Order: sequence, then structure tokens, then C-alpha cells
Amino acid sequence: MNNSTRFWLILIGLLLSFPIFAEKTLYIGILAYRPKAQIETHWQALIPYLDQHFKERYHAERFQLKVFDYQELESAIQRQEIDFIVTNPASYVMLEHRLGLTQPLAGLVTEYQGVAMRGFGGTMLTKADRNDLKTLNDIKGKRVGAVGKDSFGGYQMQAFELAEQGLNLA
Repeated sequence: MNNSTRFWLILIGLLLSFPIFAEKTLYIGILAYRPKAQIETHWQALIPYLDQHFKERYHAERFQLKVFDYQELESAIQRQEIDFIVTNPASYVMLEHRLGLTQPLAGLVTEYQGVAMRGFGGTMLTKADRNDLKTLNDIKGKRVGAVGKDSFGGYQMQAFELAEQGLNLA
């Protein structure tokens, strides 16, 4: 089963578990971990499918995507502007903690060359001429850069590994 098929099956299960909504348009909030236009293009194929198969069930005229950065997504949830959320695990944990969201109803397991990828990772890079940075312990006392503290693969995974070595990023 490919990623696309698996996603559709998970999403169908998710939608079937919700009660009937009273709104005319149901909004799906998508976290933009890449440029918003790229994320919107990627997820837009979902809308005709939802419109075709779920409009009647939810008495909706249509489904509509709303693409947000991290802060915008949290604000939209607080203002109750979206009905469904698609986000990454770290973002979800933060939103659950800050806003009291309920447990997720679906998850997506991606595949690579037919093998389910159930792990997640990040990368730490150094300049090629930095011969003094060979192990995690070599980072102690050094200044590092990261995408942002909210990024699972761009900060939190690395911070966890460093903490496991007794190095806490402050």
C-alpha cells in the first residue's frame, strides 16, 4: 500500500468518526513546515475527494484548506477557525499541552521503497573544516544554530540526543 492510499484510508476513518457538523464550509488546518504554496499544492488534491465523498455526511457545502505556520495554526485553533488539523508530532504535543486538544484520531506512516518508516530523525551539520567537532560531546560550550525550537527534526530530536549525553541546550 503506497503513502497516498494509506493517507486516504486514515483520513476516511478520521472523518467517519466525527459527528455531523452544522457549518457550511469545513476547514482543514495544515501546518506549513515548508513554503505555504508548496504545502497547499501538495494537500489540495484532498479537497475534491472530500467534497465528493463526505459533503453529504457532514451537511457541508465544501471542504477548504487553510495553511498556517506554527504560530498561525495555534491562533486559528484558539479562535476555533478550523475543524481538522494536520500537523507533525512535535507540533501536536505542543498544541495539546497549550490548548488542551484531544488525542489524535489518525497518524500517517510513510513508506520508502515499500518499507514502512516508523522512525523520525534530524541532522546536525558542521563545516567541513571543523575538525574539532567529531562527537556529540564536542559540542559542549559551542554555539549552534537551529531551524527553530518548535521544529521536531530541526531542533527537538538533536536537543534530545544532546540531553542524553548530558548536554542541555539553553
